[in-house]
Amino acid sequence: FFGPFLLLQTQCPWTTPPTPPASGSPWPCRWQLPLCSCPATQAAKGNTMRMPAVHSAAQPEPEMDFVPQPEVQAAPTPMWMAALLAVPAAIFGALKWPSKAKPQALLPVDVTLDYTPAASRRQMLATGAALLSGAAAIPQAALAVDSKTVGAYMPAFKDGLYLFLPNKTETPSIRASTIDPLNPYSFALPESWKREPVANAISGNYCQPKCGEPWTEVIFSGPEGKCLLIAGPLDKLTPKPDTPIDKIGTPDKVITSVGPYITGTYIDEDTVMEAESKTLDGSVYFDYYVDADYGTLPEHGLARTTTKGEVILIFVVSATPKQWAAHEETLRKVRDSFRSTSAGRLA
Repeated sequence: FFGPFLLLQTQCPWTTPPTPPASGSPWPCRWQLPLCSCPATQAAKGNTMRMPAVHSAAQPEPEMDFVPQPEVQAAPTPMWMAALLAVPAAIFGALKWPSKAKPQALLPVDVTLDYTPAASRRQMLATGAALLSGAAAIPQAALAVDSKTVGAYMPAFKDGLYLFLPNKTETPSIRASTIDPLNPYSFALPESWKREPVANAISGNYCQPKCGEPWTEVIFSGPEGKCLLIAGPLDKLTPKPDTPIDKIGTPDKVITSVGPYITGTYIDEDTVMEAESKTLDGSVYFDYYVDADYGTLPEHGLARTTTKGEVILIFVVSATPKQWAAHEETLRKVRDSFRSTSAGRLA
């Protein structure tokens, strides 16, 4: 760091001598560095010279103009000194000092992708080239369809809905076998709905296979409303795995535990409009309808909850008052399509 600085100071910064100081005062070379050779100091030893004493009245000072000394080039810095000073600069430049910047918050991750941070640049370029070459082969009519809408890639179900069947690597809980990867949950959605990313902090990715708190599996939304599937450890409600939900309590009792996930905050019993039990394909489900304008989720909330293995599943479908008025029937079909299994749904 200091090497280049000293090399730049090998010549005195004075091009012409400044105004002489008072009598008897030293005339210092700027910075007082041995490497600096000032024109005014060439006749003196060292880096300073002294002005002559003031003449008395009996011997007046002769009148004479101050004649600047010719500029003298400074002696170059020895190579051994420059090399010696360059060593600390190289050492400090190689060090990586810890940053004082605050760590960034984690950014939302698109769960539809198998994100691999360690992917190399070559792999990313190869993937991009493959996508471009594949896009060239797609007919123009197919390009007009939004590939993110569920109607573009999910199988048709019934009542104009499309069935979501998670694969073996769909979510962190399925990959960890917390939810059976061979026979996971399933539900149906309107054609124009799209999948939304789930933030890594709430996806359960950090705690599988033994999460102590509920996590969000998937989120979908569309013009009619929004749905999300929440899963959580069953041991929060009962110590016995594979316990049917009706063995844990009645719908009115269980709502106190699952209600906050329907509203996004807390549950007021006066806002629970419907609470009933249904048995479908050998499994027991509790269905709810909540009208709560105080929550963080949209006011109208439909929910279906059940247990499976060591988890409890809460499927929530919510809508604003405007969406509810126009699409209540469709939203109820979405809620009623939820099952804790996927086997045989398309048969």
